[in-house]
Amino acid sequence: MIKNFHRNLKGKIIQNFVFLFFVAFAVQLQGQQLSITNDPETGYFEPLNKIEVNVDTKAFISVMDGMGRKYVTDIPVNGTTTFTIGGALGSHTILVTDKKGRLLDTKDFKVDTKTSLTDKGGKYKDMLDMLYYTMNTGHANLPIRYNGETRMSFAGWFQDHVHVFKAMKYFYPDATSGIDIYADGQKENGMIYDNHYQKYEHWKMWLNRFGPEFVSVPGPKDQYSSFFVRIPVENMSEFTFLESVYYAWKATGDDEWMKTRVDNCIKAIEYATSDPYRWSEKHQLLKRGYTIDIWDFQPPKEVEALGGDEMMADPEVTNYNILYADNIGIAVGCEYTAEMLEYAGRFEEANRIRAIGDGIRERTDKLCWNGEFYMHHVPEDPDYYPDFGKTDGSKQVTISNGYALNRRISHDKAVAIINTYQRIADEMPETSAGEWYMCYPPFDKGWGHREKWEYMDGGVSSIVAGEVAHGAFQHGYEDYGVQILDKMIEWSTWTDNRLMCIYRGQMPDEPQRNFTTLSLKSVANADIHGDGAKDVPGFTSEGDNDMREFPTGKQVFEKIPFDVVAPAENGRKACMILADLPQYDLQKVLPVNKKAKSIYLLHAQSGSRSTGSVVVNYKDGTSVTKYINKGDNVNNWWYPQQPSYGRPGYPYHLAWEGKNAHSNSIGAFLWGFNNPHPEKEIMNLEFNGVKGGTKWIVLGTTISDYPVFFMPERESFGAPDNWGAAAVVYALMEGLAGIKDDGIAFNQATIAPRWSAAGVDEVSTTLKYEASGGYVTYNYAMQDNAIDITFTGSSDITELKVLLPQNKKAKKVILDEKEQYFSNETIENSDYVVKTVSEPGVHRLRIVL
Repeated sequence: MIKNFHRNLKGKIIQNFVFLFFVAFAVQLQGQQLSITNDPETGYFEPLNKIEVNVDTKAFISVMDGMGRKYVTDIPVNGTTTFTIGGALGSHTILVTDKKGRLLDTKDFKVDTKTSLTDKGGKYKDMLDMLYYTMNTGHANLPIRYNGETRMSFAGWFQDHVHVFKAMKYFYPDATSGIDIYADGQKENGMIYDNHYQKYEHWKMWLNRFGPEFVSVPGPKDQYSSFFVRIPVENMSEFTFLESVYYAWKATGDDEWMKTRVDNCIKAIEYATSDPYRWSEKHQLLKRGYTIDIWDFQPPKEVEALGGDEMMADPEVTNYNILYADNIGIAVGCEYTAEMLEYAGRFEEANRIRAIGDGIRERTDKLCWNGEFYMHHVPEDPDYYPDFGKTDGSKQVTISNGYALNRRISHDKAVAIINTYQRIADEMPETSAGEWYMCYPPFDKGWGHREKWEYMDGGVSSIVAGEVAHGAFQHGYEDYGVQILDKMIEWSTWTDNRLMCIYRGQMPDEPQRNFTTLSLKSVANADIHGDGAKDVPGFTSEGDNDMREFPTGKQVFEKIPFDVVAPAENGRKACMILADLPQYDLQKVLPVNKKAKSIYLLHAQSGSRSTGSVVVNYKDGTSVTKYINKGDNVNNWWYPQQPSYGRPGYPYHLAWEGKNAHSNSIGAFLWGFNNPHPEKEIMNLEFNGVKGGTKWIVLGTTISDYPVFFMPERESFGAPDNWGAAAVVYALMEGLAGIKDDGIAFNQATIAPRWSAAGVDEVSTTLKYEASGGYVTYNYAMQDNAIDITFTGSSDITELKVLLPQNKKAKKVILDEKEQYFSNETIENSDYVVKTVSEPGVHRLRIVL
């Protein structure tokens, strides 16, 4: 069907091109009798904008779009008139004819647009701006060199690149070079690599990690700059590749490119369904070692059996499992590939590939579907199950249930999965960021250094939220889809108006603990003011470049109390500065004479990385030394850098930030360490500076009867933020705004605005493929008794599928001032008005309620 429409479109373009060719010869000079009076400053007009023209004589005007399709026909004019711009982007042509149809004049004007969203109140406009910013920060848009050419990747891993591409195809013109890297690098046996690493020093460990079967160094042009790696335990690269080719084809409209890549797709399918690392002969399904959903690490006991590498696999050693995610992915990938083969006229191959996908989907549903969602892993050996404590793996809902919603599963299964997430919302921990878990419930134990309720083991992700929202909009749960999007806006406010990929699935409880503040009065040797006093240095001896604004007395930072010495109460001695300088001391000893489980320092520094050490001296004569280094447990007091909250390896926090006469940002940090011998009484703490001019500034010390604890931030860690943001963009623009490509480069489109679910009554939005210029744009307005939609785009055929407000019915539909037949569609409890428009150009639809 898509192919026929595409052929018809090509025929129309050819016919109109012939006509325009004649026009080019008939009129040698444009604009002799015709002028445009409202030329835009940008140099181009936007679709649905008005253009004003003036004709010096009685005549008629017609207008042809960028594909040569006529969308304004024989408007009478004598002087100034206006018309609405529509149709395909590019160079539009105004034709001026007399009453006998003779051509009098022509004039060209440029039409262009970009993906955008403007809603009354600006809530979702701001959301799209925030998501676009997130997609373009961090490890985004990485140039990669391959075969002597620079290609563009949206992330370092191929899978991540493709998931980000879901949204970036609407903003970025290069849709294929990041895919071509992996197509050109495909192994002869059909295997697709996971990564294409630049050969920087810190990546070289991958070269020898898995052996030559899974690593490839390209030819002479690149052998010193990059290499390919396949993670042996992974089984998603092939189905991800199929999806990438399909969506790049749709974004570019480049049939010839697709035809060169469909054979790569066939090879990938044949590899995934036959290789002993990937294919289960027992179940005739894709297999993998035990990972958390599609991720790439295994439990410690499996790792031990594989020689210590958590990403390894070995057909002779690995305890293989069937993961529904891999199989649904390859099943829908087969459908994509079959569609491309049919378009290319390769019908016999299309039927074969489609049958492979249908069989895999049927067997996956039979083995993995439990009536509510797809179960996590099904082991090939029914007696095999790793020791995860009390965890019941058959009840775990993992990330790819969200993906399954949008991979052509049946409506009843989609509804069951959506209901499952809503059920999780009712039972999840009160402090959870939301119900869109990577894995829920998390594992009771068994994942080594991975913390429970974080990352894949119980973290909550914008990836899952975006996928579930997209599915909710498609399957009659529009209110839930809006709820998810609004929650993403809330999440972004927690992290400086940027959406993180993963948040904690449960915040820890505040522990019951007691503190003892240790006054520094006896050991303080410097003022926090720059003035100081006799024999007391003024802070760092830099005059009013000091910390005089630092609060003194009883203070609490991060719920930990400190007794900060007030200079006036201690002869101007308020802090310890340890330094190899005459006015300071290189060592100070603070009496303690108490037991403690943890010790906290309020401190800062200036100088080199090596800052000092604190020695815990016990009453029994033993001691323990902790070294103080910039970036590990302290940082510079001038322009202090906040450590990455919530990420391992950063046990210190910016406790206070202020300013002085020379800097708008000064600060002090809070660091805690656990006493390795809490059973011993601490005699004293010995503070030692270092030689070389570095100053270590200690403002307070506190001990506690509880191990070190800082309430973590909501943000967790693990996956790229642009991946999560992209999932939410495509839920917003394809789901709530409701624009979807039903053909290639938007030659067929659906407009399904669901704004009534969000309570938004005025919207203007555009969704455009930057690679091809295919687009759809519409203006939406809802009143009490009517919904009005003005729309245009590059489509030949547009299906409108308009969500009605609750408890409202359509009385009649008016299209371009004429009442029309329409149909109704009910999805769950949602009512839609459906109307198909089969002509290009600008159209106005009014639904009377």
